[in-house]
Amino acid sequence: MTNQNSELQELRQAVLTELETPSKKFRGRGLFSKLKALRTSPQTREWLEASVAVGVLKRERPHNTLVHINALRDMMKTEQEKQQFEKLHQMVVKHLSPLHLTHHGYIEPEVLFKNVSHKEIWDGIESHMKTLKDAGHKVFLNSGTLLGLVRDGKLIDHDNDIDLAIILDTGDEDAVVAEWAAFTQEVRDLGILCEDRSEPHNGMLRLLPIMGYTCDIFPAWFAQNKVYVFPHTYGEIEPKDVYPFRTCNISGLDQPAVPEKMLAINYGPGWDKMDPLWKFVRPAGFKDFMEKLSKLENA
Repeated sequence: MTNQNSELQELRQAVLTELETPSKKFRGRGLFSKLKALRTSPQTREWLEASVAVGVLKRERPHNTLVHINALRDMMKTEQEKQQFEKLHQMVVKHLSPLHLTHHGYIEPEVLFKNVSHKEIWDGIESHMKTLKDAGHKVFLNSGTLLGLVRDGKLIDHDNDIDLAIILDTGDEDAVVAEWAAFTQEVRDLGILCEDRSEPHNGMLRLLPIMGYTCDIFPAWFAQNKVYVFPHTYGEIEPKDVYPFRTCNISGLDQPAVPEKMLAINYGPGWDKMDPLWKFVRPAGFKDFMEKLSKLENA
């Protein structure tokens, strides 16, 4: 065993032990630097387990922690390996309780949708959508907000943000970027833009919060009888699957005409079953679009 392998095994054992049996003497300083120095290529099970444990122990880098948990799950093939993964996952859940690990952070339970009344939230979403609709825009429920309604009949219990999308009028990517920039200014003029949290150069605008919850809107467009919704749908469905909209019988708000098709693209074929470890993979086709968007940062 090389010195690097030995150091990795020692680090892995230390952090997994702390994860399972927390001690007052544990010191987490410098752990991410150690992980970086010991990183393997390709990532090994030992390194991934150490990374997950460090992220959870320090309550930092939640997105990377979830990505590495998923990488571990994908790596486990035999029944014994799957049982070992489940043991690790339960250690993570127990150690974090009552916090919930999400891509957005280590979330306190009181700020999750399962612990609040949804009526005021739907009223706030309706207000934002009406403001945009009155300005001549086509806006629909998107991503996790859409998933909760179609799969669960409500906002997802462990979620804590709202997702919308706007159908832009143009179909050429360069024109889409220009229209998205103009839309950003329009939302600002309408008085519903959360200025300091929006990232138009990353394809996301943050609207004013609703009951303290973030509300993000993303660009969508039609081109050559295909639908593009950044950052999850890249031409896999047709415009008729989205527009004219269908009115959601729960929220009373606009959703895609055939929401199941978009959800299968966004969340995979198992979209109708809850997966707390679900990971998002952006379609490679958006690479050029993202490069064009990036030019808005200093515009």
